[in-house]
Amino acid sequence: MPEVLYLSHWDAAMPVVVPNSVVKLLTNYQILAIRFLYNCLQKGYRGAILNEETEMNPCIQVSAFLNALNSSISIEAPAIVLCTAHTFGIWHYYLSNYAGNRVTVLSEHNCEQILQSKSLEIILSTVDNLKWLKGAELDFFTVIIDDLDVVINKKFVKQIKGQYHIGITTRNFLKDPGQKLFRNMLLWANPGCVGKLEEFCEEDDEHLNQNRYAYGEYWLRLTWSFCETFKKSSKDDLEHNQAVVNNWLYENDVSYSSEEVPKRRVRKRKRESVTKEVSNCELKDDVKDVTPPPPQLNESTQVPVNSQETIIYDYTDDCPLLTSIINNDHVAPASKPEDTGNAAVSNEPKTVRTGSSEDLLLSIMSDDFNYDGVREEYSHNHSSSKDNVLSMLFSDSE
Repeated sequence: MPEVLYLSHWDAAMPVVVPNSVVKLLTNYQILAIRFLYNCLQKGYRGAILNEETEMNPCIQVSAFLNALNSSISIEAPAIVLCTAHTFGIWHYYLSNYAGNRVTVLSEHNCEQILQSKSLEIILSTVDNLKWLKGAELDFFTVIIDDLDVVINKKFVKQIKGQYHIGITTRNFLKDPGQKLFRNMLLWANPGCVGKLEEFCEEDDEHLNQNRYAYGEYWLRLTWSFCETFKKSSKDDLEHNQAVVNNWLYENDVSYSSEEVPKRRVRKRKRESVTKEVSNCELKDDVKDVTPPPPQLNESTQVPVNSQETIIYDYTDDCPLLTSIINNDHVAPASKPEDTGNAAVSNEPKTVRTGSSEDLLLSIMSDDFNYDGVREEYSHNHSSSKDNVLSMLFSDSE
């Protein structure tokens, strides 16, 4: 491995190099990505896209590239790196140790200073902390956005402009296609490099059918199967690297509170429904101890037993005998069938007891009353006239 990594020609008037302190940590696929970024800049492109699989560590790639520019090119505008809260600590570690310049974290207290800054320093910010810039249109030399496919349609992407854009994504557009998203990312990196959406979709479909890689000039797709010499880091190496990063963050008192990340906005109607539910719960808590007093029962009130519905009979008619018959029918428990020792016992009710007491009374008072059941119950010799039935019910004799 050479002492330094030459990105420009070695005998250039001002060679662009990556110092040995960084080169000794780089792998072959990371060097390939760094050279790609520099070649796009040298060709006059406005930007480049790094589309890599996970665990390829684009943080050290971008840090090494910025280090080479810092030592070789005179620039009068700062560089800004935008990332998520999840990757903030990793970006902070690699930029601070391998980018060769001071790193300033965007906050509410230094936003005015950053707006007026003209020196080459690296500004690190999460996407959510850009609110401190208050929507001002800013010009930087380099704009680096991590997870570009996630935030490409955000408003701040158009507000923050740079002479050279670097987008980073891990999305596999062959397995998870999205032509409109793909086109927007290309246009952000290199405005005007593709045509209208309809024309782009037709051309992209044709490229896929012919197995052509038409955007390789400013879009680098790196996978572990790209080359046989690309070897993934072992689990122990990944754990060691993470421990080094965590130790550095602890020693330098660098932390990022997840509380600074605003919660996802909820629709008003959902928020109102939650408020109503809370208010209802509070109302229930206020009145849960207030219970109505039990009903006062008097002598004329009867509560039926073995009934699904609670029916209270309070008859004030002139016939106490009929009232007693009706009430006793509801109050008396059902009689248990006698054990006759037979295997099968018929549970069918007798004919007289198939209806309720009200039905019996109304049937007696009606001309359509069925007299056959009464004759079977009491006597086969009685007359079937209505007068005989009434005399049988209300007489003292059996």
